[in-house]
Amino acid sequence: MFILHVTMTLKDGFADRTLEGLLKVRPDVLKEDGCGEYTITKLNNQVFCFEIWESDAHLDAHMKQPYMVEFFEKTKDWHKEDVVINKYEVAK
Repeated sequence: MFILHVTMTLKDGFADRTLEGLLKVRPDVLKEDGCGEYTITKLNNQVFCFEIWESDAHLDAHMKQPYMVEFFEKTKDWHKEDVVINKYEVAK
């Protein structure tokens, strides 16, 4: 099990649109096998995702879901900087 902390720094005017898009898919993500949490928040021009996944296989399946592929394609040019992903293994 691990936690992902994703930071997206967006071009002016795109943070709200990104947040809305992620909130729209959130109910579906939470139904995915292996998803323990999917929380999204925004501060200025940054959107943050806090996710808990049971395994890399579950995360890989998540990234291939049609609604996620569509979201990534739609938002690919909205980023001001590269997306930063931090992964933390949950202590046992």
